[in-house]
Amino acid sequence: MKLMGGDLTPEETKALRDDLKRQESETEDLIKQFLNSDEDFATYQSWKDSANERMQLSMMKPTLEASGSAISAEQEDRLVSAMVQSRKDANFSHDYNKPGDLGSEAFTDEAIAAHLGKMEAQNEAVLDAARGILDESQFEAFQKSQQQMRAMTEMGLQMTKGMFSGGGAGGN
Repeated sequence: MKLMGGDLTPEETKALRDDLKRQESETEDLIKQFLNSDEDFATYQSWKDSANERMQLSMMKPTLEASGSAISAEQEDRLVSAMVQSRKDANFSHDYNKPGDLGSEAFTDEAIAAHLGKMEAQNEAVLDAARGILDESQFEAFQKSQQQMRAMTEMGLQMTKGMFSGGGAGGN
């Protein structure tokens, strides 16, 4: 939270970010020791890296199952892979999933607009891939899910911007 407030000196910001990175590194080292296998650690890292994509699909799955159009494990794996690759290709300026890398500059109108623009392009790339993975009814549900996730993302970014600018959800 301190990093996002905008009232730190550059030196204080750097010190906080360095401390967070050190803590993350120590935690990763402990997990690697616990797993005691490079292969298991690679699986953990892949699972961690795809958490947001898997969450999006898990939110969509009950709707698909209720309509009789559940996706298979293979479809899910292929879709998650396509979503992760598309996110990496989008080359976002800010990773909103890593608060230690964020400061108040990540919550300007320009930064939010740039993020949402890249998210639109990312979603289009994922939809292109999904057409070859899902049947028509699954694809429609997935497309609606992406639209909902985009709206939730925009609302969350605007609310966060408002909190750190001292305004409401609309901010400045």
